[in-house]
Amino acid sequence: LVSLHRLPADEVRFFDNTRISSHLLTSLCQDKDGYVWIGTEYGLNRFDGMVFTHYYSYNSTLLDNYVNNLFVDESGDMFVISGKRLQIYDRRTGIFNAVSFPEGHVPVLSDITQMADGTIVVSNSKHGLWAVDKSSMTASPVYEINDVVGNAEIHTVMTDSRDRLWMCTNDDGIFMFASSAGVRQFLPDDWTRGVTGVVESEDGTIYMLGMETFFMFDDETWDIKELFKFDYRRSVRRLYRAEDDTMYAGSYGRGLYKVDLSGKRLVTACPDAQRQFGLSNSSMTAFLEDEEGNRWFGFGTRGLLFASKNSQRFTHLP
Repeated sequence: LVSLHRLPADEVRFFDNTRISSHLLTSLCQDKDGYVWIGTEYGLNRFDGMVFTHYYSYNSTLLDNYVNNLFVDESGDMFVISGKRLQIYDRRTGIFNAVSFPEGHVPVLSDITQMADGTIVVSNSKHGLWAVDKSSMTASPVYEINDVVGNAEIHTVMTDSRDRLWMCTNDDGIFMFASSAGVRQFLPDDWTRGVTGVVESEDGTIYMLGMETFFMFDDETWDIKELFKFDYRRSVRRLYRAEDDTMYAGSYGRGLYKVDLSGKRLVTACPDAQRQFGLSNSSMTAFLEDEEGNRWFGFGTRGLLFASKNSQRFTHLP
């Protein structure tokens, strides 16, 4: 297994396009071998703790240089959404193998998750969810869900500990699928009706982020409850959770926020580090907590920020 111990144990480090293929980051993941993978708008990168290896469509079997998203399933297979294509990386051969969609269908893929039964589902914007069959390398519609969600623009999917599937949309709230209840739609009391992100805390609570409101899902009443509002000009875009239950909100051009539940507010996370690396006016687009507890933050217009688990600047957040 690759170890990231070669990185400084008490340091915050920043990587830009002098090390990675592009400073326009889109996604992050860590595979079963310990490599950290970085998706960008121009190329895919693999980091072993010292060296970044770059993958492009012209030097590998990657189909498109624009990498939208990355996901590693329970068996260790890495899924790559690039352009309008979905591929699975073969660790033995180093080949990116394409998943086929029905002839004539042009997918618009955004996110991937795995159900408790092992099914891999990918969100296909305005075309619902599609299940991936790894044995045949094909994708097919999940009609049980798609008959309800219709042409909703799903951008984020998450499976919780109760094996419920959550689907965030831009304008139609959030959908939840449970085998015992089918598909339910929840429309938050937020001016856009959109949900930009969803996470599950250690105790099983589901939290959701709107354009100007932070919500939670009440498992007793099966309703969405408002926890607090914030200025929509913060332009939040995604919600992320670390193992210690710290929640981060990424933004469009406003840097990185931390969710302060007790104070019912969003606060600027790590202001000193954001000022040092010029991140306060950047878009935060990806988050990863690796197997050693280090945190990686992808900024869509700046690059990659690495924060050691021992870094005082990140373990003692304001």
